[in-house]
Amino acid sequence: MSNYSTIEKCTEILRLLRWKNLFLIVLTLGAIYLKVTWGDSFHPLIFIYLFAIVCVMGAGNVINDIYDYKIDLINKPHRVVVGKVISIKSSKALYVGLNLSALFVTHRYFIFPYFFVTIIILWLYSYKLKSLPLVGNFVISALTFCSILIIYELSLPFTSESIGVLLLPIAGLAFFVQFLREIIKDVEDVKGDKEQGCRTFPVLFGEKNTKLVIYVISFVFLGAMLYWQWMLEKHIWPLYAIYYLLAVFLVKVYRASHKSHYTFLSGLLKMMMIVGLSSIIFV
Repeated sequence: MSNYSTIEKCTEILRLLRWKNLFLIVLTLGAIYLKVTWGDSFHPLIFIYLFAIVCVMGAGNVINDIYDYKIDLINKPHRVVVGKVISIKSSKALYVGLNLSALFVTHRYFIFPYFFVTIIILWLYSYKLKSLPLVGNFVISALTFCSILIIYELSLPFTSESIGVLLLPIAGLAFFVQFLREIIKDVEDVKGDKEQGCRTFPVLFGEKNTKLVIYVISFVFLGAMLYWQWMLEKHIWPLYAIYYLLAVFLVKVYRASHKSHYTFLSGLLKMMMIVGLSSIIFV
């Protein structure tokens, strides 16, 4: 650990926090808020909310890597930060500091319980839930769903209650895509998970059955998007891009047989998430 310079350590810590994902989350939630309020006004709480999101999600990534240290040495040894670049003790201190920062800035507001519960859930996820078939996948997806719905509460002073009709499908889209991505990541990491005794769905039921679950979720997702577009009675062009990406995804899933294939699929789903959330601009 002493072989790393200060700049290198800071760079690795940012990578540990998944800074690119955090930046994308802030950008997306901020854009959604601007859309639903038409940019007329900012509730000061939106800035506190986005800061707390960054802290809690970053902390969740840290504690996940702490618990996954041995698994990551098998699945992605070249990308391990905890225990190699920074000590486990320092990682735990970073985890506690980020969570306390989120709780401190939100303790006077109605969003405090959300963050308090989220911190507990993310710890439970890293400690136990991610090792249970589909349970951890569902939990992370549900948190993604809730993080978007909180925007509805923050926007109420500046918009009508009917905005919930818009945000609910957007949150649902985020839920389905995140759910698929979490399952794909389990297949991608199946070797390390199996050696460490994690009971994820791919470990227990195999790749073929996992693909079947992915197909079922994908078609439910497709049906939900088609129904939403039919209800709106208008063309939302990014949704056509999602249909195309989903078709590519399903073909690639069928052909996938190697870790690198699932890494590609995970990136494809991230692209789908970006395109899907941007569709709110066209509604």
